[in-house]
Amino acid sequence: LSGSARRPRGVPRGRGRLIVESSVSVGESYHTGSFGAGFMVKLVLKEVMADKEEQEAAVRKSDCDWTIVRPATLTFKRARGNLKAGTDLRWNITSTATRADVAEYLVKILDDPATYSKAITVRN
Repeated sequence: LSGSARRPRGVPRGRGRLIVESSVSVGESYHTGSFGAGFMVKLVLKEVMADKEEQEAAVRKSDCDWTIVRPATLTFKRARGNLKAGTDLRWNITSTATRADVAEYLVKILDDPATYSKAITVRN
């Protein structure tokens, strides 16, 4: 993001779509993890999660129609077609999401105003 403009370079003010992939345990999803899952993820991946918190804060300040997507642990398995998504979706330390299902979801929400200005957790 470009410092003072707080939007991706080249995107005119008040226009543009921004979808960012983050992770479970970031932001509000920290509290939707079952049995201390958010704490465990942040403990093990402290620096990565700190970077993601910073990234999400910058996205929220942007002038774009943004959506943050927070997948559970990504896998290379085949698409399962059963991705669950929600702003308060529960997850646990063993929750996963296939990369293929997440990619399909990202494309699906590209033009969906119902997802603008939301952080959405996804898992299979």
